[in-house]
Amino acid sequence: MMMMMIIKHNMMTKKKLICMLLIACTALQACKKKNGDQPDAPDEPTIPGAIRVEHGEPIGEVTAKTIGPNGGELTIPNTTFKLTVPAGAVDRDVNFSVQQVNNTLPNGAASPVYRLLPEDVQFKKDVEISLPYDDASNMVQSLVSLTYQDKKGYWRVVKNPVVNRNNYTVTAKIRHFSDWVVVSRLSVVVVDGHSDLEKSESTELQLSFMPIIEEHADLDDLLGRVVKFDGSKVKEWRMLGTSTEDRGTLTIGSDRTSATYKAPSTYPERMTSHSIEVVLHPLDEIEKEHTARTRITLLSEEYSYTSIEGQSGRIDGNAGVEVYSGSSSTYANFRGHSGSRLHFEIPDQSLGTKPFGDNVRASFFYSDGNSDYYSSAYTECVPAGEQHTSGVIVLLEEKNGLITGALKGDLKQKIRSTPYCYGKAEKFYAKFRFKKR
Repeated sequence: MMMMMIIKHNMMTKKKLICMLLIACTALQACKKKNGDQPDAPDEPTIPGAIRVEHGEPIGEVTAKTIGPNGGELTIPNTTFKLTVPAGAVDRDVNFSVQQVNNTLPNGAASPVYRLLPEDVQFKKDVEISLPYDDASNMVQSLVSLTYQDKKGYWRVVKNPVVNRNNYTVTAKIRHFSDWVVVSRLSVVVVDGHSDLEKSESTELQLSFMPIIEEHADLDDLLGRVVKFDGSKVKEWRMLGTSTEDRGTLTIGSDRTSATYKAPSTYPERMTSHSIEVVLHPLDEIEKEHTARTRITLLSEEYSYTSIEGQSGRIDGNAGVEVYSGSSSTYANFRGHSGSRLHFEIPDQSLGTKPFGDNVRASFFYSDGNSDYYSSAYTECVPAGEQHTSGVIVLLEEKNGLITGALKGDLKQKIRSTPYCYGKAEKFYAKFRFKKR
């Protein structure tokens, strides 16, 4: 009996302790709220029709420079990006930086997305940014916008940017930093398929238009989501050029805002690009005609796309592709018209991933007035043993006697006028195809 009373007493004691803990936790939460810690605010309602997306993740190297009261410029090597801080814009030394981030815009981006930091810098004068843009779309000048992403994820449009068609830049005066991109609000986009076509392949093209949503007078206007364009404003679709070779066919949709392009039934002798243009009736009183353009590439049997230091190029079969396959190795050389050359060595032509090493290596010779040589195999100034960067060569597919693959990794640049010295590693990517030998 005594034992049962003790057990009952212990159970009641535990219940009291639990109750006291719950009361204490509730009181603690109340204290936190009184001290200013508020619960998370509910999501704000989305502005109808406006583009709101996540911010992009960093993908490029950071370029930084300290600029003080005397002013200065920040530029990115090998681009025409420029930040100009005039004298008196800041009253202390500020470490400014710029970095590319992933593009999260669903349509219209005509330049890389640049993140400018620091966000909280207080400018006493306007600073100037100039972003390079891709002229491939032959953008309508009055519909080119310089936009930035605010903290809530909306893209806003800067008023009165200056578009320079001679050096393909868009410039504006600003007072704050964020993520910035040039947008073509009227463009031709690929909506079904892709822009690099095999023989007899088709792709669907659509005229894309993004309106501007007006905001309060003290806020920049919002960039709107793509809406259906008025087909009555389309004058014609056409393929540019006067080539007599088969360029494929272009079939216009019934609403005149779309078209289907079909590639020829045979491979071209060399990789070829065709521009497809939409001509519009006047949209304003400034320009008589508006045009928007896109580019379609017809793949040859053997080719290579390359990219290093952000500089892209292509090497097609007409410039020369050499493949040698022996008992223990395969060598491939893709030669370009400007003297560029992609070379790689692999043990065999079996499909799969092949990491860089003694039997797997790649090199790239690039000529843009200065001859630069990059390699996955290198030495440290003194030939005391060969080393290898990180990377892979992947043979992805074999179809109709053609092998498609990709190369991704770091290549070290050889220092000019030295026999063995190599400098920093650069990110390199290539996509290629060759006939199986």
